[in-house]
Amino acid sequence: MVLATAGVVKTLLALSGTDLEEIKRSFRQRIDAQKKIFLLQLHPRLSEYLGFAYNLYIHGPYSPTLARVYYELDSVEPAKLNLPESVKAYVDTVSKMSTRQLELLATVISTIQYNPDEPDEVIVTQVSNLKPDYGDDEIRKSVKSAHSLRQKFSLRF
Repeated sequence: MVLATAGVVKTLLALSGTDLEEIKRSFRQRIDAQKKIFLLQLHPRLSEYLGFAYNLYIHGPYSPTLARVYYELDSVEPAKLNLPESVKAYVDTVSKMSTRQLELLATVISTIQYNPDEPDEVIVTQVSNLKPDYGDDEIRKSVKSAHSLRQKFSLRF
């Protein structure tokens, strides 16, 4: 599974604009990689290739298993994925997000996953407690974005 998954990770990170040469040297690139794969594996067509377990850390969801994978990407061939246009559109949407947006959106979705029955304002408060560098309005916008992306791309969370 790890080699096949690593090839998929390599392909998806490249498609989403991650600099694979910099991933070992750049903390920001590693944050981006973690959040992009977290978000991408929510798509039903991509979840069949991915399945990383995440825990919530300072910079949002983090997968130690994924961290091991991206340190080995040099030795892995990219997977050949035949992705429908709707999946490509989702990858493109994720690729256009800044590190700050990725970190906040991934944290919002992770919080929703842990508290699926909580109203949005409770999610905003919980995320605000986790991420005091983000204002409540910015968090509310990210919660709204999470719901919108879930509906538009049939994301599973």
